[in-house]
Amino acid sequence: MEDLFIHVKYSGVSFAAFVMLKYWVKRKGLIAKSVRQERTALWYNLVCSLAHSVACSILCTLCFYLNPKLAHPFQLQHRGMPLNRFTSGFSLGYFLFDFFDTLISLSVANSWAVLLHHVVVFAGFGVYAISWMYYNQVIVAALSEVNSVFLHVRQLLHLSGICRSSRIYRVNSVINLITHLLFRFGSFAWLTIFFLIDIDVMKDKMTMTALLLNIFINILNVVLFFQLLRTDFLKPLNSRKIE
Repeated sequence: MEDLFIHVKYSGVSFAAFVMLKYWVKRKGLIAKSVRQERTALWYNLVCSLAHSVACSILCTLCFYLNPKLAHPFQLQHRGMPLNRFTSGFSLGYFLFDFFDTLISLSVANSWAVLLHHVVVFAGFGVYAISWMYYNQVIVAALSEVNSVFLHVRQLLHLSGICRSSRIYRVNSVINLITHLLFRFGSFAWLTIFFLIDIDVMKDKMTMTALLLNIFINILNVVLFFQLLRTDFLKPLNSRKIE
C-alpha cells in the first residue's frame, strides 16, 4: 500500500507539473510566428510532449547508468530502484495529462491513434501496479521516449512551416528512423521476447496480459515506421504535407 501511495504521489506531481508547464508556455507565448491560429493548441501540446520525452530519456539513461544490467531477464522481474519507480510515476503523470489535454484541446477524430496508445500505456501501468513487479520493464519501455524526442521535433518543424527538403528536417528524419528501430521497436521487441520466456515460468493472467500488450505495441511500431519511411523519404521532397 505504501508503494501504491508513492506511485500515485509521483504521478500526481507530474500531472500538475505538466499542467503548469503548458500554462507557462502559453503565458510566455513560446510559439513560432508561422503557426496557424487553429494549430496553436497542438503546438502547446507538442511542447509539453517534447519536454516529457527529453526528461524521460535523461531519467532512463540515469537508471541504466546506475544499474547497467537493468534489461537482463532476471533483473526485469525485480521492482527496481526508487529512481525506477519515480520515472514510472513521472511518465504516468504525463500520459494522464496528455490524454485529458488531447480530449479537451485537440480534435479527437485526428488524435484517435494517440488516445489509443495512451489507453494501452495505462493498461500496461495497471499490470505493473497490480503485480508490484516488472518496474524495470517500465524503464526499458520508456527508452522509446528517446525516439519520441525526434518525433515531436518533426511535428514542431511541420507546424513551423519547415519544408521536408530542408537540411534540418532531413537530418531529423534520418535520426528519427534510426532511433525508432533502436529504442522504440528494439525495446518493445526485447520485452516481448522476455514475456515469451517468462510465460513458461509464470503462467498467470498478468504475464499473459503484458505479453499481449507488447505484441500490440510492436505492431503499432512497425506500422508507424513504414508510415514515416513513406512520408519522409518516398514522397516528393517539394511536398510540405506531413502525415
